[in-house]
Amino acid sequence: MTIRRQRLGFTFVEVLACLLVVGLGLASVVAMVYFGIVNAQKAQAGSTAMITAMSVAVDPNPYVSPDVASSWVYSTPAHYNMDELSATVAETAQGYINGYLVTRSETSTPTDIIASDVPAAGGSPVVYARSVLVKVDVYALLNGSIVASYNTRFVRQRNHP
Repeated sequence: MTIRRQRLGFTFVEVLACLLVVGLGLASVVAMVYFGIVNAQKAQAGSTAMITAMSVAVDPNPYVSPDVASSWVYSTPAHYNMDELSATVAETAQGYINGYLVTRSETSTPTDIIASDVPAAGGSPVVYARSVLVKVDVYALLNGSIVASYNTRFVRQRNHP
């Protein structure tokens, strides 16, 4: 009578196939975690940039850290002539806020004048209220790509004398 020996264990090919399946599974998990982290960073950057844009749109003179305060500069006069009746009034500023390069422009055309008055004595006209268009763009520092953009329109007014 012959005794057959039973084979115990796995063959080399079976072990390699198992390692391939486990390796692909681990690689997929690592890739999904990395993808999630990258998307979370992009979402956080986008929301921070939009909050920065909205804040700068409302406040033409934002409070910035003393370390970068000198970077916030106006390329046109900081306070434009509100009484200008014949030309477009514009104000632009640029600087670094919250780790982004921010540009802000504010424009108003003669058709945007809401309330004005001409003094009876023939003096110069006085504009009491005018609509202004504010555009804010927020750029990434590393590659210069635009991260957020915000446009709004609001009314600038002067107190009646």
